[in-house]
Amino acid sequence: MLRAEQAAGSIQKGVQDAYDQGLLCAECLGDAKYQVTLSDGSEVVLPPQINEIFVFCVVSDHYPALTFQSRQFLKTRDVPRVRAAFITDVFLIDVLTELLTSPLHLLSYIARRTRYGDRLMAAQEMTILGYHLRHNLWFDDEQKLVHMDEGFSLGIDIAMAARRRALPGAATPPGLLTHHEGTTLSRILQEIQVRPEPAVLDQGFQLLELDGPTRDDLNRLIDGQAQQAARDGKPHSLALMFADKSGLMVLISAENDLEASQRLAVLTTRRKYLQKADLWFGLCLAPDQARLRFGMRLAEPWHQDDQLDAAVAREEQVPPVSRNAAMRQVLRGGEGNQKIGRNDPCPCGSGRKWKKCCGP
Repeated sequence: MLRAEQAAGSIQKGVQDAYDQGLLCAECLGDAKYQVTLSDGSEVVLPPQINEIFVFCVVSDHYPALTFQSRQFLKTRDVPRVRAAFITDVFLIDVLTELLTSPLHLLSYIARRTRYGDRLMAAQEMTILGYHLRHNLWFDDEQKLVHMDEGFSLGIDIAMAARRRALPGAATPPGLLTHHEGTTLSRILQEIQVRPEPAVLDQGFQLLELDGPTRDDLNRLIDGQAQQAARDGKPHSLALMFADKSGLMVLISAENDLEASQRLAVLTTRRKYLQKADLWFGLCLAPDQARLRFGMRLAEPWHQDDQLDAAVAREEQVPPVSRNAAMRQVLRGGEGNQKIGRNDPCPCGSGRKWKKCCGP
């Protein structure tokens, strides 16, 4: 009983007060009654609309049980726009910034870690990060509680020892950061993170949440469409719908910016309407190595429209096909009667034989 009281007291002093202060500041953001100023008195101009606020509570001591005890003793409350607090120590922040050097990867992890909040059970925060680096942190709504084994932190221990002490071992834990290295999608994500447009950055976060097989398929589809566009000089497109009912339209075109942007807007708008989605992204790539040109984000709530009904009428009549059938159709250039031998090079450009790549 005494130990429980001591733990509760430690959380009160080290976390609870900071958490309450963070919530108070979050409630003031966006409220016209308050003004944010710097120490010199100059005003900080905030965005007109703040959609999400993250509260960080970071302690300076090494506190392995912080995650577990915070789950037990921290008194939380729901505030609009505020995600679950990210409670950790300064040592995890050091590891995060060491391994997730890309701002896109870092912010994506923090957004997902706080999204799941109390659904994740682990003895320490390092375990959850280790799972993310191995498998990409994502769970569906049916998984109400996930308990993670301490073994997931082993890859981080090896990587930090290799980086900081020059000991033998993998300096980057195998998994999320290594599996897709050098692929087209990885290069697109690198291009996205240096672009200041919110629409493009939001799409980067969405792409990072894809599971491994889906990212593999998307890589092959984009490579196949880019090769076709380079061969015939015509625009090619593909659409992908995500688990949260949002989607992505990819246009690969050598048209000028005005023509390509108009085409992408039409394709994205129609696909979003057809799927009755509230959010849809569009990316335009150049046929030359599928380089990123620009992007767009449509986030208006879906509503019925007579003109769009007529525009998508023909698309609705096209029967859906399986993912494998769609993959074969794209890689063969849409010609269903074109034969590809089992030992022929795969049209996706991977360099492997058809039977070892997209054939299965």
